[in-house]
Amino acid sequence: CISSAASDVYKRQLIVPPVKDKKYEAYGELFHILWENAANTLIEADEIIIIGYSFPRTDLRSNKLFMDSFMKRSSMPKVKILDPFPDKIVDKFKFELGISEENLFVYKDFFTDDFDLAGLFDK
Repeated sequence: CISSAASDVYKRQLIVPPVKDKKYEAYGELFHILWENAANTLIEADEIIIIGYSFPRTDLRSNKLFMDSFMKRSSMPKVKILDPFPDKIVDKFKFELGISEENLFVYKDFFTDDFDLAGLFDK
């Protein structure tokens, strides 16, 4: 159940700026619910697509989200990475999260208006 204040925030667009100390608690239950939903989705997904996110070591919360979720999986997902400089992300998924070479698909490219996004889902 979402409180009415959290429900109102949940309906609006929200940008969380990339700062070291994020004020998640200012949004009530919202981020707890969003992170819980994300964790469940990462546990159950057959395919995960990462577009342009570098997984900085300083983003402890997202790194923990992926680590905890992948540890609870019963199968290995396909992971597709779209990034012009994917090497660090690939290493993270291979060596920290245990994704095998055959389940890792890398698209070394920029995400632009003319990128064939549909093709990313079809492969």
